Amino acid sequence: ALQLPSMQALLKEPKLTMMGTSQVESCAVVGNAGHLTQKAYGKAVDSHNLVVRFNVQPTSGQFKKAVGGKTTLRFLNQARSNFVCKAATTRDQVKLPEVAKEYKLTQRQGRTKLVPSVNSTALTLHGVVLWHPGNMLLAHQCFSDLYSDAPKLQVAALSRKLREDMRVAMRRFRRDLELYFPAIARDFKPVFAKELTSGAHALLLATRMCSTISIFGISAYGGVEQGGYQYGGRPQLRVSGHRFHDWAMESAVWRLLHAASVATVCSVDKAEEALSDSRRGSTGSSDTGSRPQ
Repeated sequence: ALQLPSMQALLKEPKLTMMGTSQVESCAVVGNAGHLTQKAYGKAVDSHNLVVRFNVQPTSGQFKKAVGGKTTLRFLNQARSNFVCKAATTRDQVKLPEVAKEYKLTQRQGRTKLVPSVNSTALTLHGVVLWHPGNMLLAHQCFSDLYSDAPKLQVAALSRKLREDMRVAMRRFRRDLELYFPAIARDFKPVFAKELTSGAHALLLATRMCSTISIFGISAYGGVEQGGYQYGGRPQLRVSGHRFHDWAMESAVWRLLHAASVATVCSVDKAEEALSDSRRGSTGSSDTGSRPQ
């Protein structure tokens, strides 16, 4: 897997810096898959230098033992970035779990602001990352204004060039998978997906920022695994998710990253594990499946 043209091209991409963070020793990218609640991944997740999460999935209470409580960056899709901004500016509860815990809303000069509610050294969330072009400018302005009195809380938007570079990288992976693993590629959509998922944007960014990458709850695909489609969230995938994304292709790419030791898939649901096992048997190829840790 490491010698695939797509993998070599990915590893040659220049390193990136975001929000003042340059190369990070260890990164955990934590998805929302329901099967995360079946094991205690929390301590392993929180041991990483940088932890990426998505949208507004909770990290406290009953979920902390399973998914951990540390969050450095939150990737927000179009719907959730709109939702979080609206919730804050209308003085509703702040929907980002870490913001609700570490910050409080206040009114300054007639505008709603966030200010730290705990000692600044205890703040873990560095900021939010926006990737969807549909509302990026408005959302960026909303968050920048909201966080202007919270200097440790930043907002970043992935540039058009970076998003396109990520699409090019995934197209390369798709070509290699179609060529070398046709049995796996049969489940891909006939044409390249309209959009990459939030998880894909975060993982591809991590390959250019992190020395080691651990993946939790992102590779789930197929039937609804134990714990539901999302822990603490939707029991099933929305129709829009099927329409815009190619989950099968992305899942196969993450298994390639695992096989090449570029990243480690640390959680896998039973449906995905069985899917990988059956494909390895049918193709006779080397192991590209996700191995539970």
